[in-house]
Amino acid sequence: MLLEKSEAKRKQVEEALKSSSLATETSMSAIFIADIMGIITYTNISRAKMWGYKNTGEMVGTNAVEYWTESTRGKAEEVTRTLLAKGNAVTYGESKKN
Repeated sequence: MLLEKSEAKRKQVEEALKSSSLATETSMSAIFIADIMGIITYTNISRAKMWGYKNTGEMVGTNAVEYWTESTRGKAEEVTRTLLAKGNAVTYGESKKN
């Protein structure tokens, strides 16, 4: 009985992850994920197209700061420094709470 519940829970979690992944992949919102050093590890097609790429693979492995405009690059670098120093950072546009 316990094994059946565990298997049912695992399937439920897998389905939730699939739905989340599909929503991220097909979202019209531009989404990317970078590691602690700012290296892009994931991007959806909307973000890739926004920055002029034909596919997402062209962006993976590049530094996210490269894609910020001159006027916002300082903020990107600040977020990266904060992330390295504290282990977390606010998203661009949010206010800092210390």
